[in-house]
Amino acid sequence: AEYMGVLDCSLSTSKMDSVGLYSYGQFDMTVKIAGVSIIWFILFRVIATYYRGASYLKPGEENTISLKVCAILHAFGISIIAAYVLVVDETLFSELKRVFVLGESNVITTTTPHIGWVAPINLGFFLYELLALPYWWDAKQGPMVLHHIAPVVLFPLAASHLFHILMLFWMTTEFSSPFVQFRWFIERFYGKDCAIYKINGLLMTLLFIGIRVGSVPHYYFAMVSNYARMSALSPIETFTGYTLLIPPLLNIYWSYLIFVGLLKHTSSQKKKE
Repeated sequence: AEYMGVLDCSLSTSKMDSVGLYSYGQFDMTVKIAGVSIIWFILFRVIATYYRGASYLKPGEENTISLKVCAILHAFGISIIAAYVLVVDETLFSELKRVFVLGESNVITTTTPHIGWVAPINLGFFLYELLALPYWWDAKQGPMVLHHIAPVVLFPLAASHLFHILMLFWMTTEFSSPFVQFRWFIERFYGKDCAIYKINGLLMTLLFIGIRVGSVPHYYFAMVSNYARMSALSPIETFTGYTLLIPPLLNIYWSYLIFVGLLKHTSSQKKKE
């Protein structure tokens, strides 16, 4: 019994080191998130200032270009980093493989100390984009604002209370996002009739739907198969776990818009011919 008490204490300390440190209540993590957001905002302003006054841009487009360049850099960066962590952490990788073969997995209580440095990179970017909201807000951006607020508010809670595999997995799906940004650049400077616009549109649709929507059945199966573990958690842990069901719904909505847009563009091209 004495040995088990020492063992339990050791496990508890390990869990606190890898999981408990990740919360807004911890000063060092708050500094990391704030620091990342400030770095992104400075980069945003530097890029926008560089392009300000360019003869080939409309007023305000320097901000649009800067926002999209930062979004592309973040999407590629965080998706590669998250994928790297999922692969190099043998425990996470083992559980993730079970998810994709629809096997019995533990996506709830399997944690990694890497979340302590990966999550601030992601959350810092979302916080920066909320700070830059005046530069990109319009009435159609409601779902996107929700997409940014939800991680900033809920992911720290979720990361403090497990669910690391699910969060890292959704970070990897950001790999499809740059093609959405590329579309604006191609349309703005080359038009919709060029071949590269069509190729990018096809890649954007296939990657966005394939990565973000194609994985939804596996994602929800993992959540359902872990219902017993979810039920055993505290109310706050259970709540934050269920909030991780929100990202797939937003991705399904955006995939629908992308697919409809592709069909409309294809239809308009056929009418021109």
